[in-house]
Amino acid sequence: MAAAFSVEPNVYLRRLLGVVAVIMLVGGLPLFARIAGFQFLPTEDWVRRVWWVALSVGIFFAVVPTIVYARGWSRMAPEDSSVKHVFVLIFMPFLGVSIGMDSVLAGGPLIYTALAGHPAETRFVVARAEGFSDRKCRNKIELKDMPFMYDALCGFPKDFRDSLPPGQTLIVSGRGSFAGTFISSVRVAEQ
Repeated sequence: MAAAFSVEPNVYLRRLLGVVAVIMLVGGLPLFARIAGFQFLPTEDWVRRVWWVALSVGIFFAVVPTIVYARGWSRMAPEDSSVKHVFVLIFMPFLGVSIGMDSVLAGGPLIYTALAGHPAETRFVVARAEGFSDRKCRNKIELKDMPFMYDALCGFPKDFRDSLPPGQTLIVSGRGSFAGTFISSVRVAEQ
């Protein structure tokens, strides 16, 4: 006798996937803001405080959608091309970690700062201010102790960038909160 599987959706699974979809949207907001021309950085203090929470959410997003996809693939269409599904299963955990961590490190702070922000100044330390420029980040100023994708200031004049030694403290001004800042200007902190 052949096994039969229910094709009715699991209510709890649908709710879980709804939560996943909302958090994915929040995690994608910083990318959309960057594409729209806004430069947002979470504060170093925020990153330090929520690092383990962000990592936990990232791991959750690496595991749950991958399991759901693998379960659905094996149940519904085992005769499909395995190569495509293997590539998806390899790629999903990396995407999940990235989006899950971004939702906590930058997506949530971006929403909060957009709604409740006020004129603010935040301090960052320069890690490196020389090197190449590209279309995505002209005259990159790399910042110390910041996570990937949120470790650089972009678009400032080349002569300003070239005058910054490693370890220099910068004051970033703009609409901000305790969690992050929409950058409008940068100046060197007086020592």
